[in-house]
Amino acid sequence: MTRHWPRLTRSSLTRAALFSAALMGVALCCVACDVITLGVEPTVEPAFKGWELYSWQEGGAWHYGLLPGTNRIKTWDEVTAAATAQGGTQAHIETQLTRLPRGEQVFWVSGQFPRTSFPDQSVVQRLAKLCLERGVALHIVVANPQAP
Repeated sequence: MTRHWPRLTRSSLTRAALFSAALMGVALCCVACDVITLGVEPTVEPAFKGWELYSWQEGGAWHYGLLPGTNRIKTWDEVTAAATAQGGTQAHIETQLTRLPRGEQVFWVSGQFPRTSFPDQSVVQRLAKLCLERGVALHIVVANPQAP
């Protein structure tokens, strides 16, 4: 039995080219949508008791640690270990805050440890604005100091 393939004509080639171009356009749009939303969608599970943010200056640089909230007081080692694991810089904490789901609570704690304090007002305002834009509630907390 002889198989007869359809005859390729100019119009069938044009339709095939248009179909391929349309398919490629849809694929590119899907990729572009993923790139646009990358880093905007929450990538962190909601924390039952919110989050605790700590900041301190050491060696002329500011460091930040973000930890899940709990019913107990954190140790200085826990705070510094979190900052080390997360990168600890302002750029890293900004990335961390953008990954929190809308509706989360962040308690920026200063004074719980003698070393913790708040950076310049401009940095506080920048992080507060970032949280507001993402729908994350940022609370400034000044605690009673404890020994580390």
